[in-house]
Amino acid sequence: MVEKKILLLVGIEKRYSMDLYATELAKFGNNLSNIENNFVFDVCKLHFNFNRSNSKLYKIYFYFYKYLIIPFKLSKLFEGYHIVHIVDQTYAFILLFRFLFPNIKFIVTVHDLIPFYFGFIENNSDEVNVTLPYRISISSLRFSDEIIFPSHFTKSIFDSKFKFEIRKNVVAHGVQSGERSDKIISNPFFRFNRYEDSITVSLVEGEFYKNSSKCFEIIFYLSHKFRSVKINVMGRGSINTHSLVEKYGFTDVVTYKYDMSKSEIDDFYYSTDLFIFFSKMEGLGQPFIESLSRCVPVLASDIPVFREITNHLYPLYPLNMKSSDIVKSFLDYSLTDSFKKNLIESHHYSKKFQWNSVIKDFIKVYRGVI
Repeated sequence: MVEKKILLLVGIEKRYSMDLYATELAKFGNNLSNIENNFVFDVCKLHFNFNRSNSKLYKIYFYFYKYLIIPFKLSKLFEGYHIVHIVDQTYAFILLFRFLFPNIKFIVTVHDLIPFYFGFIENNSDEVNVTLPYRISISSLRFSDEIIFPSHFTKSIFDSKFKFEIRKNVVAHGVQSGERSDKIISNPFFRFNRYEDSITVSLVEGEFYKNSSKCFEIIFYLSHKFRSVKINVMGRGSINTHSLVEKYGFTDVVTYKYDMSKSEIDDFYYSTDLFIFFSKMEGLGQPFIESLSRCVPVLASDIPVFREITNHLYPLYPLNMKSSDIVKSFLDYSLTDSFKKNLIESHHYSKKFQWNSVIKDFIKVYRGVI
């Protein structure tokens, strides 16, 4: 069987989630047996390693680097590859790539369409500015051979805005679940005297759609129900997070977890008793899946993609529900037999998102374009 070479391209801004996506996809792809897979994977990371800034000079340099330097760097890099799978917004170059490399198949992963979701569906919300470069980048996807979406929800947003006659597929991001099985036993939610316990709560910070203010308000009400609370914050650093921590008096109980290794991520989840994930919108919601894969309970918002990734097996709470009512409802529910049953069922369902499962779906996509 003739080998076909695939290049996984990560460019522009360094983001751990995108790097991990490409790295794990290549690793699991290369580990598949030759019977199942005749593809060889490489990863190329072209990072724009500068601190974020709102200065005009930064923006001028950023676009110069993005649209002139990177294409020049790639002029010979693609030689010898049959497929280039673009993992992030480097797909802005897709028209140029198509012109320079007509014999290569280009596949693009679109992780989310946050600006389009809020900018259009919510009547051009002031919170998101759908910039012209972003619109152009998205429009350039019409020149790819196939688009991969992490969820049916994300694909539905795209289809509602763009009528591109190209192949489209839904393949979820893979997650690597932990191997330890004792979490469900040690969790305070499964112990009779849990209200005498300390509780460790984790959340993801980030852009406004992560809904950090709501998450911290929920934790504030939750903290009144336990002897003490500790908080782990995963993300890339946010001024808003620090102001919320000070507002609710959590300064001494918060630990910030940035740029974690794979083993540190595993420890992060195993130190968590409850994950708060009350986003307004997500492309997939990997932390939700990663939590359930380790039997960590999640208190989450009722948004379409969360219903999708849990197969409606897990209770979710409306975005406009009062935080105090959310906490009361969740704690009441946690006392029922359904709580543990639903968590275990969701844990089993989460296995479909593990890399050793989803890699086969990626292989089907690659075979479809060759």
